[in-house]
Amino acid sequence: MLVACSAGRQAPFDVVQSYHSALRDGRYSEAYQLLSADARRATPYDDFERVARENPDEVRETVRWLEQVDPNAPVTARLDLGNGETVQLVEEGSGWRLDPAVLDFYGQRSPRQAVRSFTRALDRRRWDVLVRFAPRRVAEGLSADQLRDAWERGADADDVQRMLTALRQSTERPIEISGERATMTYGVGNRFTMQLVREDGVWKIEDPD
Repeated sequence: MLVACSAGRQAPFDVVQSYHSALRDGRYSEAYQLLSADARRATPYDDFERVARENPDEVRETVRWLEQVDPNAPVTARLDLGNGETVQLVEEGSGWRLDPAVLDFYGQRSPRQAVRSFTRALDRRRWDVLVRFAPRRVAEGLSADQLRDAWERGADADDVQRMLTALRQSTERPIEISGERATMTYGVGNRFTMQLVREDGVWKIEDPD
């Protein structure tokens, strides 16, 4: 809901404060002008005002949240890449700098990112990375060499290759998330089902197929 406003080149926190005040005082026209051009195209003003008036409890809750914004919090920007990943930047002084997460080639911060990272690691035969995707109960005692022997040289090698082929074409399939667990069905006829679980703030692949 927080967007840039070109009028007067307001700082991000000032935009938040202006939106907060306008929303709190029922000045919906002023609040609406602080939305981005894309947001205004997607939501006509009449719809914006109607939703605000019909949901007073939600508006009050939004106002309370906006009151808690830290004026010293870092300002960030996100750029979408062609492969579905994103790059985040942080404003420092007079310029923008890349967030350290740009070096996280195999991130697991969300189920979607975990699926993409798992597929990329499997495609590149990065067995050392793939071990990181195993849940705690499976990872104990599991080494990269053991995983390579099982998935590249063992009896399951053909099945793993079929799974990888299906994953390459399915990383954007819908993912159902329920609390600390997530599920994605993929492949022709939804042959495969990937089960994910969140542990220590990152998503692990509990069962890839």
